[in-house]
Amino acid sequence: MYYKIDYRKVLLIWVGLLAVLMYSFLTDTILYFFRIGQTANGIAGIAGFMILAFGVAIFAYAGFMFVRNTLHQFRDNDKLAQNYLDIRNREKSRDKKLELRKENFGFLMEAWRPAFIPFGLATLLIIGGAIILNIATGIINL
Repeated sequence: MYYKIDYRKVLLIWVGLLAVLMYSFLTDTILYFFRIGQTANGIAGIAGFMILAFGVAIFAYAGFMFVRNTLHQFRDNDKLAQNYLDIRNREKSRDKKLELRKENFGFLMEAWRPAFIPFGLATLLIIGGAIILNIATGIINL
């Protein structure tokens, strides 16, 4: 029996969390810039925050893909399971175990590869959004 995830509920929770964070960010940081007349900093702060939040969402999805693909590999790949049992077998030679580990690593890399690009993109978005946000709030002075 497999657990089914209701993606609508997950998306609703994420949107609710983002709304609470955005409300807090707007009332504590951005409205201050608009009150003192620094509209450009306020707009840049909003843009930086949204880029950062989008990066975090992509990172979370990449993590989900990573775990899901790994679990599918363990569930569907009989060779991976057999290799694991053979590696645990004390009677197998060290060279044979090393060969089996390399083969299992190849299976896992096949499962993990689709998540690498989203992880990289998310990292760049998070860094970019943080830099824009820090420039907007005056932490980084240009």
